[in-house]
Amino acid sequence: MLDATAFLQTGSESGKLRFINSLAHLGSDSALYEEEKISPQKYPSEVETGLSENGVRIKGNISYKDDEGNKEGVLIRLTRIFPDAYFDTLPANATSIATEFYTRTDEDGDYEFADLDPKGNYSVQAIKPGFNFGQAKGLAEIGSNRNFDFIGKPHQLRILDRVEYRQIKNDKIFTVRTPDEFQKEFLTYIVLFVLGFWILHIALYLKNYRSDQFILPLIMFISGIGTMVLYSVQDPLRDEIYGTGMAKYAAIVLFAFSVLIFIFKQNPINRFYHSGWFDPVYKLLPFTNKLKAPRGYTWLLASIGLMLLLAMFGTGPEGSGVKVNLFGLQVSELSKYLMVVFFATFFTANAGYFRNIPDNRWLTKNNLLMFALFIFLLTIYAMLGDLGPAVVLCLTFLFFYAFAKEEFLEMIIAAIVFALLLFITGKFLNTPENNYLPWIALLSCVSTFAYAFVKKKYESVFFIIIIISSFILFATLPFSFTQRLADRNGMFDNMWENKLVGGDQVAQGVWSLNTGGIMGQGLGNGMADVMPAHHTDMILQSIGEELGLLTLITLFFAFGLLVYRCILAARRTGKPFMFYVMAGIAIATMIQFMLITAGTLGLLPLTGISVPFLSKGNAGIIFTMIAFLFVLIMSNEKGDSIEMEYVKNILTT
Repeated sequence: MLDATAFLQTGSESGKLRFINSLAHLGSDSALYEEEKISPQKYPSEVETGLSENGVRIKGNISYKDDEGNKEGVLIRLTRIFPDAYFDTLPANATSIATEFYTRTDEDGDYEFADLDPKGNYSVQAIKPGFNFGQAKGLAEIGSNRNFDFIGKPHQLRILDRVEYRQIKNDKIFTVRTPDEFQKEFLTYIVLFVLGFWILHIALYLKNYRSDQFILPLIMFISGIGTMVLYSVQDPLRDEIYGTGMAKYAAIVLFAFSVLIFIFKQNPINRFYHSGWFDPVYKLLPFTNKLKAPRGYTWLLASIGLMLLLAMFGTGPEGSGVKVNLFGLQVSELSKYLMVVFFATFFTANAGYFRNIPDNRWLTKNNLLMFALFIFLLTIYAMLGDLGPAVVLCLTFLFFYAFAKEEFLEMIIAAIVFALLLFITGKFLNTPENNYLPWIALLSCVSTFAYAFVKKKYESVFFIIIIISSFILFATLPFSFTQRLADRNGMFDNMWENKLVGGDQVAQGVWSLNTGGIMGQGLGNGMADVMPAHHTDMILQSIGEELGLLTLITLFFAFGLLVYRCILAARRTGKPFMFYVMAGIAIATMIQFMLITAGTLGLLPLTGISVPFLSKGNAGIIFTMIAFLFVLIMSNEKGDSIEMEYVKNILTT
């Protein structure tokens, strides 16, 4: 990357053109650039547009990535966007209509536009010579007060722009590896990948493990499909090879467990659960009964600690507003499994109480704690940029709770009825002037909470309503971190025609599936790489294009069978904790798979969670593989008839 002005100073026409084009990309032009450098016009930090009396506001703040610029005096341009045919409907003598307004940030970097028409469509752009604040931000039908923040960085350009790079790539002028190097890399890691599964299988056989015979082959099949497609969707000679990372880290985990099998004593997880090392925080607390079973506080605090660290120090794709990496590691998957262990410990200690409630005070206290945990998870992940992981965790907990309270069927019925009510309202009753969805969501939350609080039952219905409503209610809040959620709701509302940047992602995924048909284009023959997030969020669409609908159906069946075998093995252990942790891992994975699948098909708002065993992501495959290999090891445990009956009673009585 070079300073953008270096291209202007080269004297070449192509260099100047690159610089001017980059200004246009940032919402400026050569005339405005020179004016801002030499004699910038003065504007107040707060501007009343006069478009509507007592209208809505757009405000925000600018900052710098490395605190290297002056916050004061940055030009902010607000543009009102009209439909293409709007001006054609006006009479010839109509007075001019203001479409642009300007303000400058104050010493704190704040700006504000007031009295905006709530029905208007607006975009906001921050402009300052020498700095890049990204593309314009905005939305259709503003509706209520909005907040748009900008983060500036030095205005730099690549030596080769995208067009030149794409042309060079298409012309196959440069390569980063030879065909022989790719074949060697491909064969090496595929052999290691397959060998890892066989070595672990042999290790289990030598150690006399009676583990479930379906789990390991199913993991191999599912992750193998993902690895092959990740290899096929990239140019093998010119692109980063995503499949290598998947195969390499899967093999490392498999080899590590093959060694650990010979180190572990018999029933290692059960031994660990009953040791003092499992929950040292609980043992250290002065008010706890040391003779009682652990409560999982250590795992809860570890999971929450990772989320808070991610919120404070996390990073993500530039300009996305999402935080997914902590010091280069995607920790959301680890945090999820730590929380699942806490859930398992909690239900091991309390499942019996939920059906045989000692008194209403006990139930009220635990329901309030559940409510606080749900709100925390939904809020912290909304601040991180995506509700997906929080929804996975909340639904996993809720599945166990609803079964314990014998409210599962009622919860599912309530979720379906509420979803249909929201769908009918959004499609047939909502108007540009009136959005009834937040009011229906809020009223549903309040009414179900009041009923559950008074009657001391059907709390599961309240919690499922809270989870569904969070997508609607968070999107109405005037914070920058909720804008991403509002954008994804807009994408869900109309995946074919929306004004969002990248809003055609789901539509492209549908076209990709259509291109693949029943049997697919064949590995390496598709064009999935033109689809946004083809190797992460939209990996199922890439598989559909390359291998066809038949392979996708087989994958869905394999996922379902994997979850079933995990839950079946969990019941056979006869140990409540092992049942809950094994079933929790399986159910959380199933929910994650269903949410991202529905999101990429436009059936739900798209979430940023990965597709287990399939999406590119080194941390994702490592932690998911570790979790399921522990399930495999725990499936070796077989309870006696009394233990089996005890676990059965937990689930059915």
